[in-house]
Order: sequence, then C-alpha cells, then structure tokens
Amino acid sequence: KGIVIAFNDVTTQRRTEAIEAARLLGENVFNTVREPLVLIDETLQVINANEAFFQVMNVTPKETLGLPLSELGDGAWNIPELVALIKAIFDNNTVLENHEVTLKLPTLGLRKIMVNARQIQASDRQQPLVLLALESGIA
Repeated sequence: KGIVIAFNDVTTQRRTEAIEAARLLGENVFNTVREPLVLIDETLQVINANEAFFQVMNVTPKETLGLPLSELGDGAWNIPELVALIKAIFDNNTVLENHEVTLKLPTLGLRKIMVNARQIQASDRQQPLVLLALESGIA
C-alpha cells in the first residue's frame, strides 16, 4: 500500500488559457465595433477586417482577406501617400490620425474616407500589425 502524488506545473497551461481568453476578447471587440476596421501586416496584406468594413465598403471577405491593400476596390486603395504613411507606422511606430483620402470604389463611387491607424502587437505574431479605423462619407 502506498500513495502516489503527482505534481504538475500548471503555469504554462494557465498562461495559454489567459492568452486564448485575451485573443477571444480582442476578436469579439474587433467584430462588435461599428466602425470599419482593417488589420494589415508588414507587407500591407489584409489579415482581417470586421463586419462593418464589409458592409460599409460593400465587399465580401473573399474580395478582401489575403489581398494587398493596394488591390482592394480594384486598386482604389493604391494611394502612394497612404501607403507611405502606413509604411512609416511600421518603421517608426508612428500614429496616423484623421488622414483624409478619396476613393473611387467600384460599387459605391467616390467616397471620402477618414483614416486613423496605429501599430498593434498580436500575441501570436512576431511582427506587429497595423490597425486601420475608417470613417466613411460621400465625396
């Protein structure tokens, strides 16, 4: 007769659970916000966009996710000044606030878009992402 005692270090498990809970919270907030949001990586490829983006821009996830920003809206987002500003966010961790661009979107025509952007760090990625928050209007 005897007793067996097993000790398990649950620190890693708890940390993993906390990271997953934070990821889910962030994902839920991202998808709840009514302002169009877009996440892009350092190659300016769209990693994610929220439902508000798809509705306001009248596009589908298939027309958006995985594409370079410059190819969105049949190239409407290919604005050299905007691309340079976003690259500066990656390079210098700067913030873009209230930068107005005019887009000629295939399904919506001319739209003035106010762009706000900042660098964010995702827990599951080595490289930072840039989050674009958009306010849309009619040009």
